[in-house]
Amino acid sequence: YYRKRTNLQGMYTHIVTNSYEKISKGVVTITDISRSGIMLRLNTKHNLKVRDKLLIDFKLDNTNKNGTKYISISLR
Repeated sequence: YYRKRTNLQGMYTHIVTNSYEKISKGVVTITDISRSGIMLRLNTKHNLKVRDKLLIDFKLDNTNKNGTKYISISLR
């Protein structure tokens, strides 16, 4: 898929996979996006490990100004 460079600001919530208990929150910058995934930079200190789950909240910057997108991702 085509990857588009971006500079979208948003928030992340670090959650426990089984219980959806919130561990931490912070600011995130989406630097690259495509139909198959995103590349992001966390703007705060974190304690993330491989296979942790994040809930990402951001708005697209297209002409339709699509609403907030929630994405659950696994760190690799």
